[in-house]
Amino acid sequence: MNQAEYTKYRVTVALAPVRSEPSQRAEQTSQWHWQQKVLVTDHKPGWFYCTSQRDGYQGWVGAGQLSVDEVGTGKPPSCFVQSRWAHMQNGAENIWVSHGCTPHPNTQVIEGVVGGPLPGTPESICDTASLYLGTPYLWGGTSIWGIDCSGLIQQIFTVHGIDMPRDAWQQAQIGHQYTDQQETLAGDLAFFSNEQNRITHVGLVLGDGLILHASEWVRIDRLNSDGIERATDRQKTHRLAHFCRIL
Repeated sequence: MNQAEYTKYRVTVALAPVRSEPSQRAEQTSQWHWQQKVLVTDHKPGWFYCTSQRDGYQGWVGAGQLSVDEVGTGKPPSCFVQSRWAHMQNGAENIWVSHGCTPHPNTQVIEGVVGGPLPGTPESICDTASLYLGTPYLWGGTSIWGIDCSGLIQQIFTVHGIDMPRDAWQQAQIGHQYTDQQETLAGDLAFFSNEQNRITHVGLVLGDGLILHASEWVRIDRLNSDGIERATDRQKTHRLAHFCRIL
């Protein structure tokens, strides 16, 4: 592929695994949703190296899961799947997709709720977050069928028209940062670090000392000045770093 052939593609499967290397055995670092737009910048047999036009995330995707985006406009998405999942049809493509998918406006909705951005209020953000309760944890996951901590935050905010970077350490650098738990409001983000002070986890503050996050599954646990206390056995699971206010 030469420079002249670099072009815009779109995802043609419900979820396309994004991998660190061009191999099915390589680590899954993220997932891209049906009709998500990407720019292909390199290739190897059976694989494309892509950059997501949504958040700039990069990785390898199987070539069979992409097609040339012949109708793309380059404009930001104007509609989102707002239900846990939806049954969609676009020409010959008949597919079930996850919450947060951004289908083309002309796509037929067979079942599910699709619409413009929801209000960017704490109440609305927390209502959206509740859709994911019980979703299993999946490293690199971004869907209702399996999700990681930062993928959860990104998908929640997406349907409210708020762009978020993909990884927790990137999300930790935006918004108003503070450290006093007494200042927290519903809709704020809480970030957690390891012993090397590297951000490794993120969750959504619900208020009343509660946090929603993806750890084993999407769950609600207790939040205190030290970190997260698991509701099932009161064990501390994550060390608090700081909070961010996005809204």
